[in-house]
Amino acid sequence: MTSKIFIASKGVGIESFDLEHLYLVYSPDGDIENPENRIIRGGPSEDNSSILSIEANFFVPASSDSLIKQLPLGITITDDIEDRNYTSLGYEGAAADALWNSMLAYARSLSATENPTSPETEFETIYPYTLPKDIPPQALPLVEGDFPTNSNSVIASVLSGDVRLNRTVL
Repeated sequence: MTSKIFIASKGVGIESFDLEHLYLVYSPDGDIENPENRIIRGGPSEDNSSILSIEANFFVPASSDSLIKQLPLGITITDDIEDRNYTSLGYEGAAADALWNSMLAYARSLSATENPTSPETEFETIYPYTLPKDIPPQALPLVEGDFPTNSNSVIASVLSGDVRLNRTVL
């Protein structure tokens, strides 16, 4: 099999809203269930502050979007992969590899600091995130109060950072 890039989503768990959280997945063999798959995602920082973090090139099972969640009191929740809405971006092989590397570089460029935290490997780097400075505030959607950044704005920024994707996906 050949490498592929997917966009995936999951519900955010707010019962009265039909909201989805987006993330990108690189599969070295095109198999959405491969534990070696990598992710680009945005979400709350570990201290749950208002600052978003970007997980760039984490293994999917080690990311915050893993199918398996450990809750307090030893409770484990496992999602079905079919519920994650995996959709291929249409890039395979060398094209997928090059695009993934380009998206990783762009995701890392969104860092709000020059020294992102770096756990044990280069593949597990969390980057604090602020909305790109070139997007005027009036262009952002407002939702009951002003929430200009969320986890999906990370993915929108990464996807819009590549001209090839602007022509085919957005």
